[in-house]
Amino acid sequence: MNLFFILAIACVLYFIMILLYCGMTTKFFFFWLFLGAVFAGLGFLKSNPQGGGMLSVHTFLKDSIHAVPIWLKRGFAVLFIAGVCVFGVTEIMILSQCFAKGRENLDYVIVLGAGVRPGGNPSKALQKRLDKAYEYALRNPDTMFILSGGKGADEPVSEADCMYDYLMRKGFDAKHLIKEDRSTSTNENLKFSRKLIPAGKSVGIISNNFHIFRAVHIAKYYGFEQVCGIAAKGDLPTAMNNFVREFFGVMKDLVIMRRL
Repeated sequence: MNLFFILAIACVLYFIMILLYCGMTTKFFFFWLFLGAVFAGLGFLKSNPQGGGMLSVHTFLKDSIHAVPIWLKRGFAVLFIAGVCVFGVTEIMILSQCFAKGRENLDYVIVLGAGVRPGGNPSKALQKRLDKAYEYALRNPDTMFILSGGKGADEPVSEADCMYDYLMRKGFDAKHLIKEDRSTSTNENLKFSRKLIPAGKSVGIISNNFHIFRAVHIAKYYGFEQVCGIAAKGDLPTAMNNFVREFFGVMKDLVIMRRL
């Protein structure tokens, strides 16, 4: 079995693992199924199938690739290498904020929403964010917390309501909680939360470690001046999926922010 087939099997197994671990709280894991199909196709091209129609298809595809002009092949290779470099640099920037601790005695902390389970309980990712907010509140009792997240089509309640209920069950002081329940994306989380914070106030942003770099970058775009990230832990089983997904999120933000 060649390497491409091994990678294809690994991608499909990872897809199944994420599906079983997270349920349908994320859709990006289908990327691994797609990547598995790509690797399987490359493995098919590299192999030497025996017999009938299979051999004819294999030969046709190989001949088609050989017929591509050399300049086009080299251009594709250059683009591929450039893409790998962009991916690597972006991932380094994302990793640079994975251990952000923020500052103590912040005026406001924004807790970014994540998936809500069918029963109204927070997803694993959201629970880690809320536990980090609770830890911070114990050390900084005067800080105000903005719980930011609207209601998705597959969510029974808004993310803000879910976060509020979870923190109240842990004994949080309701006077220090503000709900922002209209947003449906990280951009909207920070855009709408900005309107709830007086000018000149210091602000922290709580999210999972892989999300901090992008969240702080977006916050600065929307005019947050004294802003820092506070990283909650991510899940080890889904780490690779989250970091790859975050790369595409950063690229999307670059395009969106140019248009705004």
